[in-house]
Amino acid sequence: MTDALVLGAGMAGVSAALMLQRRGWSVALIDRQAPGRATSFGNAGIIQSEAVEPFAMPRDLRSLWKIILGNTNDVHWRLRHLGPHVGPLLSYWWHSGGSRYRQAVEVHSALVARAAEAHAPLIAAAGAESLVRRDGFRVLHRTERGMDQEAAVAERFRADYGVPYRVLSAAALAKAEPGPEQPGSA
Repeated sequence: MTDALVLGAGMAGVSAALMLQRRGWSVALIDRQAPGRATSFGNAGIIQSEAVEPFAMPRDLRSLWKIILGNTNDVHWRLRHLGPHVGPLLSYWWHSGGSRYRQAVEVHSALVARAAEAHAPLIAAAGAESLVRRDGFRVLHRTERGMDQEAAVAERFRADYGVPYRVLSAAALAKAEPGPEQPGSA
């Protein structure tokens, strides 16, 4: 029997430990907190089947300048902490363009396409089926232009990767996400 030590009892760590156990490994799962307490907060508990293209670092000067000046919410940074991150940032920039990025997309999209299916037995083993929504999530935009841009990306993802999507009207959204009645709406 092979032994493994998995650090972190978040979604990724628990999933890795369970899969190793299923393959006959002896697994120790270690976390500073109780399982699930510091878990994968960055993805809000979403298995993102639509996230078929990894986030690329902007390569155009205008976008990079906005980040440098702090005029975007993409990243917050401090010059005094930049030193050890320069190498990884340059590597990220290098791999965010051309054939290197297309290769990353090919590998990443294949993994994402299997993510929901691969998590299904783990969700079942945890008895958590009732906690899982399988009808996607909603993205709202403040402007029609922003919505049109997002719809164009969604259509490209449908065409290129088979990711389904729907654009909801205001009425359809209100029906799908009912809230308290507003004064005077009755």
